[in-house]
Amino acid sequence: LMWNVEYDPLAVPPSTTQFINIPASMWWGIVTLCTVGYGDMFPVTIAGRAIAGVTMLCGLALFGILTSVIGRALMASLFGEEKEPEPQVIYLDAPSDDPAPVLSGLERLVVLRSAGALNEDEFERAKAQVLATGA
Repeated sequence: LMWNVEYDPLAVPPSTTQFINIPASMWWGIVTLCTVGYGDMFPVTIAGRAIAGVTMLCGLALFGILTSVIGRALMASLFGEEKEPEPQVIYLDAPSDDPAPVLSGLERLVVLRSAGALNEDEFERAKAQVLATGA
C-alpha cells in the first residue's frame, strides 16, 4: 500500500522516494509496526504520512495487547486464577417438593442480614413489620 502511494514511476523529475520497490516498502512497514523507526525511510506524501500514522498506531496497539496478554498469563501462573465467588442462593419460599426448608418471616430476615442483603436499619424495620403482622 505504501509503495502504491509513494512511488510514481512516471514522475518528472523522477521521484526521490526510498519506496522504490515492494520489498523496501515491506521493510519500512515492519520497522514502523515494530515501533523501531530507524528513520532510513519515511513517507513524503500526505497519503503516505496518513498510512504511516495508522501503521504506527497499529504497532502501539499490537504491543499493548501483547503485553496485556503476557502479563495476565504471568499473573495467573504466579498467583493463580482469581475466580469470582459464586452468588449464594437463598431459598425464601421453597416449593413443597424442594428439600430446602421454608423459612419463617424472622428466619428469612436473619438469613438476608447475614448474607449482606439487609443492613441493620432495614433489618430492624422489616423485623418490626413481621412482628406486627404475625408472619
